[in-house]
Amino acid sequence: CPKGLGTLQCFIRRNKGIKNALFPEYRVYLKANETFLMTSKKRAGSKTSNYLISMGRNDLDKNSANIIGKLRSNFLGTEYAIYDDGRNPEFDESYYEDRKCCDGDIRCELGAITYSSNTSLGSKGPRKMKACIGKVDDEGRPLQMWQPV
Repeated sequence: CPKGLGTLQCFIRRNKGIKNALFPEYRVYLKANETFLMTSKKRAGSKTSNYLISMGRNDLDKNSANIIGKLRSNFLGTEYAIYDDGRNPEFDESYYEDRKCCDGDIRCELGAITYSSNTSLGSKGPRKMKACIGKVDDEGRPLQMWQPV
C-alpha cells in the first residue's frame, strides 16, 4: 500500500460451492468497502498445494496477463512460498515460446509463510503462523531478490 496510508485491513472469502470442493477458490477484499483485490484457486495435477493468484475476479488462466504469481506449499502444508509470475528455472526455453506470460525473467520468491502444528493431538484449532515478506523501495520493487542461480 502507498506510504503514509497506514495498514489496510483485508478479509478472505472462500467459495465453498460443490464445483470448488476439491480445488477451492479464495478472494481477497478490502475490509472498509469490500473492494475486490485478487483471487486464487488451487490448481489440479500438482504434487503439493499450488495456487495461482490473479487480479481478475474470474481469470485464472495461467497464461493470462492478470496472473501476478503463485503460492506453493510443501507436502505437509506447513511451509509456503510466494512467487511472482516469472519463469520456472527448471523448464527450458521451448516451454515458454508459445506462451503470453513470463517476460523472460526467472521467477523470484516474494515471501514465505510457515505454520507450526498444534500441540494438542487431533486439535483442529488455529495454528501459529509466521509470514516473511521482503522490503520494497518507493516504487514497490524488492530491495533484495530471492531467486535460483
